[in-house]
Amino acid sequence: IVVVENILRHRQLGHSLIESAKRGASEVGLAVSASTTTTLVVFVPMFFMEAGRMSVFMKELAIPLAVSLLGSLLIALTLAPLTMSRMKERGAPLRERLHLLREQGGGGSGIIHFRMFQGILHLYGYVLNAALHRRFAAFVLLAAVLVLTYRVPFTNMEMQEMPRLDTREVDIRVEFDQNFDENMATDVFNRLENELDRRRDLLGIKNVFKFYNASGGKFEVYLYTSDDGPEWDSPLYSTNDVMDILSRQFPRFMPGVELTFSIADAERAESDESVAVQFRGDNSARLQRYAEAFRTYMEQIDGLKDVKTDVEKSSQEMQLRIDGDIAERAGVSPLVVAQTVDAALRGARLPYMKQGGREIPVWAQFQEENRKSKENLDNIIVIGEGGRPMPVNQLVNYSKALSPSSIHRYNGKNTVMVSATATVERLNRIKYELTRLARMFDLPAGYTIELSEHLAELESNWFSFTTSLLMAVVLVYLVMASLFESYVLPLSILFTVPLSFIGVLWLFFLTGTPFDVVTLIGCILMVGLIVNNGIVIVDHINQLRLRGLDRTAAILQGGRDRFRPVMMTAITTILGCLPLALTTSGGGVTFQGLGRAVVGGMTVGTILTLVIVPVVYSVLDDLTAWLRAFLAGLVRRSRPVIS
Repeated sequence: IVVVENILRHRQLGHSLIESAKRGASEVGLAVSASTTTTLVVFVPMFFMEAGRMSVFMKELAIPLAVSLLGSLLIALTLAPLTMSRMKERGAPLRERLHLLREQGGGGSGIIHFRMFQGILHLYGYVLNAALHRRFAAFVLLAAVLVLTYRVPFTNMEMQEMPRLDTREVDIRVEFDQNFDENMATDVFNRLENELDRRRDLLGIKNVFKFYNASGGKFEVYLYTSDDGPEWDSPLYSTNDVMDILSRQFPRFMPGVELTFSIADAERAESDESVAVQFRGDNSARLQRYAEAFRTYMEQIDGLKDVKTDVEKSSQEMQLRIDGDIAERAGVSPLVVAQTVDAALRGARLPYMKQGGREIPVWAQFQEENRKSKENLDNIIVIGEGGRPMPVNQLVNYSKALSPSSIHRYNGKNTVMVSATATVERLNRIKYELTRLARMFDLPAGYTIELSEHLAELESNWFSFTTSLLMAVVLVYLVMASLFESYVLPLSILFTVPLSFIGVLWLFFLTGTPFDVVTLIGCILMVGLIVNNGIVIVDHINQLRLRGLDRTAAILQGGRDRFRPVMMTAITTILGCLPLALTTSGGGVTFQGLGRAVVGGMTVGTILTLVIVPVVYSVLDDLTAWLRAFLAGLVRRSRPVIS
């Protein structure tokens, strides 16, 4: 776009086709090369990034984009000028047609479009001239916009780890107490299925699958999708709405039944992010008390639901406590009692039985009917000292107690997990609240509390993004400094980076879009794209100044000359990303945030770049002139006076 537009501008100035092609391509060759290079170098930090999802996405995006950009640069500097130099004009030369167009007083869409463009260009020139003569006011206004952006969208920024892929499926997990049998489980599932059937038409339920046994089960509720007809392109209730309605209207206080609602996701077993806090220590009972206390605090955090500990579903068990004095007099060791009871109830592995060239595993175990009650256990005989038989009931005391379904250890420490289902868009706030609570929670020595790896991954993604962004900005600056042979000019162009993030933050805030891994990659990509506009403008201003124009005239003329290619480049980039930004279903949702980041950043960044970059250029030019004069004065003062 930049090369072709510059060739056409030279044709409008009256040069021949070949001369216009030569001058047009050579004038902007440095600018388009720098623009392409700055877009490519933002992907260099990925080679220094730790392994993770962000690194994988960056590498998958970088290779095709690099090939496309290099091919585009090659075509722009070779085939585009060649093609333009061979395109013969019809009728009057372009310069004469434009002159006639200006002289005509009305009629024709071409005249209307020309006058509209001239009006926009005149308005831009007026705004740019006003900003150059009132630089302090321009910076005050920009500072106010930055402060407002920080106070509103930035402080309300939402984050998630990965974008959610909506599969239009709601899962309902059902857990039973240990006293449930198959008939009771069937009754509960039939009752819940009837509740779903009553709401099929209202919620758009297509199919319902159920799987269960005596310990629990699951409903998979499939909703109608766009594949089922155009009427389902915009359903009355979203998947999240259906989940909320079911969770509110379903019976939540059925005795011995616990229901958990979630949205199925193609990327995860459960799409609603599960966040957890892990307690570690030696005493399991104390850990459970700490976990229960912390759970009450977690239930008060907005965005968390279904808060529970991993010891809540403990089952009752019969415990045998050996009477030490009686066992010692009988000559029975506790190990013998434990091994005997274990062999009776769970069985003992015997040597393989060889038969017909095969080895058959053999287990010795009490019959099923002899393992069902405490009375059967009482009749187990333990051989004591001297071969004296002793029944178990004379050696032990029985008691009932809760037993965890599993015992978790980490580095030799007992652990208890407090988990909850979190709203994915509020993970950053939830992480902040959990961190604050963990710091306030008083634990004795030897006991610790840590956030789950999932929340740590969120912090890791943000750290990777910040590091990659800073490295990208530094690399972009180095590329521009080497191409422009100046350390000052690139600073005026880099000013476009914070300007572009104004658009990103406001668009995400207005559309309710959370930041995620793919979105952060889009922000890094936008750094390489947004500086292209500043490069084109500043490079042309420098060329005009080398031809003899004073600084203000060169800035105004450069802004007007580059207004059309800058706007064309920005608009084509925005339109190219618009389908991604607007998609609401299918696999494209994964890259929705990337599209919105580029659209928001390019829209606001381009508008502000056309005005702010020239103003910053003038300020830096003044500072450079003052610094040179200051250093020259120091040199003169340091020279000895020869009389």
